[in-house]
Amino acid sequence: MKKKHRKLYPASPVLSLLMLVSSCTTPHFILDTESQVRQNEIRRNRSGNVVADIFLTLGTAVVGAFTGVYIGYVPSEQNLRKIALQNRGSDSLQVNLLTDRIWKDSVYCDFLDIRIPPGETCRLLVPVGSVYNLYFSNTPGNAEDDEFIRFETHSQRKVKLYPGLTLGSDTLFVSPEPVP
Repeated sequence: MKKKHRKLYPASPVLSLLMLVSSCTTPHFILDTESQVRQNEIRRNRSGNVVADIFLTLGTAVVGAFTGVYIGYVPSEQNLRKIALQNRGSDSLQVNLLTDRIWKDSVYCDFLDIRIPPGETCRLLVPVGSVYNLYFSNTPGNAEDDEFIRFETHSQRKVKLYPGLTLGSDTLFVSPEPVP
């Protein structure tokens, strides 16, 4: 009897790799050490929650299969969200994200001194339901020409930045596009 070989699809490893790369955060754009530490803490916290949810879900399934007693475990609700800050300009941008949301030990969940090169995207994990005040400029260290955007992490995942975005207004409130 002849063995049948399974046909491998060449796109599946590529798609898996793309999904893995796109799910990563990019804390290397953060130059402020406290903000880097905070982003790494948030990442570890999320990873720990995901791993714990996986093991608890599998554990309840195994216990239910062997004993016939099904425990109603529901994975915890996600309280963090990934946002993408895209630099659409031709110069590097300095970005500061400020919020009134407290992370741990009475420390605000702010991210300071993020430098995003032209055409790059900075991905960060932030608490869901926070309102962030985003200040950005293409002249680092000069607060006089900072532009200001306010956005909510509950509904906004991507913010496209470029110099002159808020030209004509002092503030821009970014809201998601309406869903048809």
